[in-house]
Amino acid sequence: MNPWKFIGFMFLASLGIYGVCVLFDSEFKMEYILGIAIPLAVGIIVVFLGNWIYENRPKSLTHFFVISFMIKMLLYGLIIIILFNFYSFSHIHFILSFVFCFVVLHNSEAIFFKITFK
Repeated sequence: MNPWKFIGFMFLASLGIYGVCVLFDSEFKMEYILGIAIPLAVGIIVVFLGNWIYENRPKSLTHFFVISFMIKMLLYGLIIIILFNFYSFSHIHFILSFVFCFVVLHNSEAIFFKITFK
């Protein structure tokens, strides 16, 4: 599968998540955008790096996925700590959109790489 097509899917999925969140409560649009943009940006980076490693160093792929997942968790934790300490906004709406987007994009990345590696 072409990584660009998959990134288009990631954007559409994120837009769909945003639409569902706004339908739920339209008062917290900025929180939803922040909660969706962070996993989306990290997911795009992982797709490009994973695809590059698959094409150039396939033996390093498992190591890449383990390291990238650990970096994701550390980065997400750091971002959440920074946002919660320095910005005043609705934390619950941010967390809901963040978790929803993270789960959808992380699972879709796994499916993308499974299809790519066949």
